[in-house]
Amino acid sequence: MDIITAIMTRRSIRRYSKREVSEEQVMKIVKSGMAAPTSMDRRPCHFIVVRDKEKLATLSRGNQYVGMMKDSQGVILVCGDNSVEPTRENIYIDCSAAMENMLLCTHGMGLGGVWCGINSTTDWYGYVIREFNLPEHIIPVGLMVFGYPDEQKPARDLWETEKVHMETWNSKK
Repeated sequence: MDIITAIMTRRSIRRYSKREVSEEQVMKIVKSGMAAPTSMDRRPCHFIVVRDKEKLATLSRGNQYVGMMKDSQGVILVCGDNSVEPTRENIYIDCSAAMENMLLCTHGMGLGGVWCGINSTTDWYGYVIREFNLPEHIIPVGLMVFGYPDEQKPARDLWETEKVHMETWNSKK
């Protein structure tokens, strides 16, 4: 699949088949995350891969919106190292770029994935820190759940002309 097709047809997939995702595929996903650009090339992103079914079941109980984890082939936690990148905003930007690369790679390989954000103002944030034994300088940004899709979603045209401004805010396309 070419990159434009991957971008335009990627959808969040929350239902997965029992078909196994290979270790090689998982490492390709992580490598694509590491290939993302980062602020000043500091490369603060770290990736924790979880494939253990018991751990996935435990994680899925920590938040009402992540129940799909227990039926997936795994999750990848994307974190940022605050000792490498001192600006928290840049950590979120850098890790988000990595997450999008991973989602596109996943889709391009015929897999499905969904981005589960981790908001620092919620109990889920502390739960993730405890479950993954994260040190103080590591900030969890998001979890990508993945597997072979057990649902089909058609591509959507998300183009909104009114959100495109030319040269200044007041001008429209």
